[in-house]
Amino acid sequence: MLAKAILLIIASEGYHPAEYGYTRKALEDAGIKVEIASDKMGVASGKPSAAHTAACKEAACTKAAEDYPQFAKVTVSKLVKDINPDDYDGLYIIGGPGAIEFLDNPTTYLILQKWASRAKPMGAICISPRIFARAGLLEGKRVTGWDGDNKLAAILAEAKAHYIKEPAVVDGNLITANGPEAAIQFGQAIVSFFNVN
Repeated sequence: MLAKAILLIIASEGYHPAEYGYTRKALEDAGIKVEIASDKMGVASGKPSAAHTAACKEAACTKAAEDYPQFAKVTVSKLVKDINPDDYDGLYIIGGPGAIEFLDNPTTYLILQKWASRAKPMGAICISPRIFARAGLLEGKRVTGWDGDNKLAAILAEAKAHYIKEPAVVDGNLITANGPEAAIQFGQAIVSFFNVN
């Protein structure tokens, strides 16, 4: 059997290192090939952008790259706009402050919509399920995500999704998780979905 290939999408700045690192580790430990896509080529950084750092009041947000230095930098192999759904078995968006700043846009929506039109496995962790909501892909789905601003329930209601307050939720081919504490569970849920041992 051919090894599965999974695409993790991260922001070029401010992806959450733990969400990226522990998800990737769970996948690679199961023999799944992982590639990284982002909004820019080169080396992506878990350190938030200067604009976010200036506006952010949460110490944990700007400190994540220091707390997880082993996951705080990664080389990007593909631009989001160049993703071909035929090349991968699953697509998952990593959270962190940069996800909304750099990935919550029509380019990402189009890729997700193409992906969904083929009924391929996909998901998101932390703040990134909001990108799926804005892409119009969560209707009728059970979803979780980060809710530190108490806005997730309204966002998911508008998207006609069902907010499930659990660390990780699997609904059909969609897997969502609520933040860094659920990163290992998120990765393991993806592995279980593909039934890789």
